[in-house]
Amino acid sequence: MADVVRETFFSIARCANVATCLDTKLPHPCRAIVETQPEGRFQLPEPWVGRIDVAPLLFVASNPSIGDDAHALLSSSDDELWESHQLAFGGSRRAYILDGIRTTRPDGTPLKSVHYWASVRARARELFGLRDVRPGSDYALTEIVHCKSTKETGVAAAFETCRDAHLDAVLSVAAARVIVAMGRYAWRALGIAPSDCVRTLTLGGRERRLIALQHPSSFASPKTFAKAVTPAAIAALRAALVVVERATSSDRVAAIEIVNEYLQRIGVTPDPGEVSGEIARHLDDGGAAMWLARLGGRIVGCVEAHRLASPDAIEIKRLYVRPDGRRLGIANRLMDAAEAFAERCGVGRVCLDTRPTMTAALALYRARGYEPIPPYHDRSPEHLCFAKRVSAAPG
Repeated sequence: MADVVRETFFSIARCANVATCLDTKLPHPCRAIVETQPEGRFQLPEPWVGRIDVAPLLFVASNPSIGDDAHALLSSSDDELWESHQLAFGGSRRAYILDGIRTTRPDGTPLKSVHYWASVRARARELFGLRDVRPGSDYALTEIVHCKSTKETGVAAAFETCRDAHLDAVLSVAAARVIVAMGRYAWRALGIAPSDCVRTLTLGGRERRLIALQHPSSFASPKTFAKAVTPAAIAALRAALVVVERATSSDRVAAIEIVNEYLQRIGVTPDPGEVSGEIARHLDDGGAAMWLARLGGRIVGCVEAHRLASPDAIEIKRLYVRPDGRRLGIANRLMDAAEAFAERCGVGRVCLDTRPTMTAALALYRARGYEPIPPYHDRSPEHLCFAKRVSAAPG
């Protein structure tokens, strides 16, 4: 996948259409936009900004503006181009964009704020429901026409050529679950309009949720999600941004933190050594696993699963969703992951327990087909035990 991302990136940054316009006088739909820049200081097309292959949220606009980019010229190296775009918000040898909104000098010091970047960051914060969003990881930016100009000069003429040459390739490497189309050219290319509210479409081989907003530089509305759609629609978009992944050793500290929080919430005083040891087993043992749900950079849920010696089953335990992650379907997604693990382990049954007072958990388990069973452990006579048949994965 990494090779495909780089290949797609450079097919745009080193676009053959630009070379045609610079090297010949032949008629070309891209000529007007290419010739808005002086050849001696020509800034290359901008494929995207941010880790497009990671970010769950993607903003799409018409075309990038001409800036003071000395790192995206015809003479720029491939390494510099890659770093200043894919790693623009962090992770490269120098800072290219600070705080998601400021350009920088070659020494990494701040230069100026960019209105469009600030607007995009504000919309990302609104949709994630978090102030501490991570530009470049939580969201990325791209355009329909990748050549730079001021006030969309040349975009109309180049629109179809650039869309047809690059849009499918960009979407095929984009991890985005939610795409925000900002402005008329993005609406047209992606097949959405402000009146559509939220649409679910398959683009680039993946199902995405799309929403249309006015471009930040427009005088029209809506420019915010709150003014564009209902709170329920925003919740659905936010739910789509949640990522559920199997925890690894790098997640150990965060995993311990959320398990301790869960235990405290149910009135159990955590034993640091016991929790740490159990988390370690779930991260390192092939017969056990843990999953974390993330919304932006924040972990909002967890679940654990491990194999029981008798009966031959997988036990699911410590299903927990933090208050700020509830009503987004996270519990069901965590259960999906744990049950899929049970199927891969080749067992035919999943067991779990809960307390009579945990009414939300009881309702969830019953809705997922769990049925009461006699106790399969001796933890507490107050615990209610449940089980569900699962299909062992073939092979």
